[in-house]
Amino acid sequence: MPTLSARSGTDDHITAFTKAPFAPVGRGRHPVPLLVRWLPCLAALGFGLWDPTGASIWRDEAVSYSVAQLSPARILDLTGHTDAVHAAYYLLLHTVFTVTGPSALALRLPSVLASVVCAGLVTAVARRLSGPRAALAAGLAWAAAPVVSLYAQEGRPYALVSLCVASAAYFLVRAVQAEYRIGRPHAARWWAAYAVAVAAAGTLNVLALLCVPALAVTVTAWRPSRAVVRCWALATTAGCLGVVPTMLRAFGQTSAVGWLTAPTWRTPLELAASFGGGRLAVVPVAALVLYGILGGRRRRADPGRGALTALALPLLTIPPAVLMLISLAHPLYQPRYVLYGMLGLSWLVGQGLDTAAARLPARPAVSTAAALLALVSLAALALPAQLRIREGDGHGDDLRALARVVAARAQPGDAVLFEPKAWRGTAFAYPDAFSDTTDVALEARFDPTDPDGRERDPSQVADALRGHRRVWVVSGPGQHRKPGSRDATLWHAVNSGYRLRQTWHVGVQAVRLYVTP
Repeated sequence: MPTLSARSGTDDHITAFTKAPFAPVGRGRHPVPLLVRWLPCLAALGFGLWDPTGASIWRDEAVSYSVAQLSPARILDLTGHTDAVHAAYYLLLHTVFTVTGPSALALRLPSVLASVVCAGLVTAVARRLSGPRAALAAGLAWAAAPVVSLYAQEGRPYALVSLCVASAAYFLVRAVQAEYRIGRPHAARWWAAYAVAVAAAGTLNVLALLCVPALAVTVTAWRPSRAVVRCWALATTAGCLGVVPTMLRAFGQTSAVGWLTAPTWRTPLELAASFGGGRLAVVPVAALVLYGILGGRRRRADPGRGALTALALPLLTIPPAVLMLISLAHPLYQPRYVLYGMLGLSWLVGQGLDTAAARLPARPAVSTAAALLALVSLAALALPAQLRIREGDGHGDDLRALARVVAARAQPGDAVLFEPKAWRGTAFAYPDAFSDTTDVALEARFDPTDPDGRERDPSQVADALRGHRRVWVVSGPGQHRKPGSRDATLWHAVNSGYRLRQTWHVGVQAVRLYVTP
């Protein structure tokens, strides 16, 4: 492989390369360093803090909210039986609540901050591989994506997983570039950081390890020396070994994903619409991605562009494709599990805008302004999706609206039932609304085998109902109730001893008030 030298105007500490698969773009050529470094982070912070509690806490978040308020010992006890893949996240959230106190904002704040740092890493990788304009566009593309905003405002670990995968990509770039500097300064520390990032990603969500085959394709496409390949293999192995404790604890805990179904031919289209920013924006985003790929292949005089494509395209396509294939036999696919694929999309969008701007017969400042204007136009097309995720049911369930129905009308001594019991998350997320009611089915809030708490036997619940004149039933969509099941027994007890006074519908959920005849 021919020797590549660093470009003119690069940093003093980047001086020479031998057999390098790419040469980094130097910061000395950076026209507006502060703008490129901080504008994507500020944009991500703005989107993250734009009405962060506008959407109600939904059921999965309610679990996070409830579990994080337990002691660390109880969290570990619970995750030893269920949800082991989220143990690290629950412990992190517990630490946050210890400092700030539990609230909807504190629940979502770690995800907001993760998205902000992730925007900086997206920018940093693109700046090293493709230049300042591509970096600025890629960072802003990440910050303005509605699906990124959705999970940046959600109390679940997916934004943090994306941060870990972005960190792994950044450390990989730094490690490979360091291997080709004279004397290989600091290469070992970058490989170590890469291994830690892979381990952290897998610990937060085991399915994040699907980024490993994507990065394997990237390293192969970069055509590095055998020494670099060995270092990558060792660091990757070390990172995967760090996930083994989580995998062992999670082994056999399949009930948490038992509701998932096998993907269909619509699934890739739905993922494309989700990542693309909604129906209005998906076509121009797809066009920019394609242009970014083709631009990266054509610009052979600029090897960094090909290197960025080799990083972005596998990360965008391989994790969701592999997960969909696995899910044909054992359903595991959910778009949020591969949210980190948005990193690849952002890099390709940034490179596409940069390639298009470079073809304009104008000064660099003008062409950069044109690229930013195109991004603003895309953000405008995605505005309906941004507004939608901040509505009450923007994350799926409007538990807050259900709670408000009870809070406005409950009387001291009222009973409450949740059917199915997963809807108890309404009371976990908004406990003040149920302060006047008694959850007659709940025996103890903590159950090491069930985050929804330990319940009484259904026959005992029926006896407990006799002491209450009014009963609130918070329920999900209508469904078949197997005779003799918990829910069927409770409904029989309510219908046989009470009459329905009024029903309030909130989306597909409902709150019903029953009173004694």
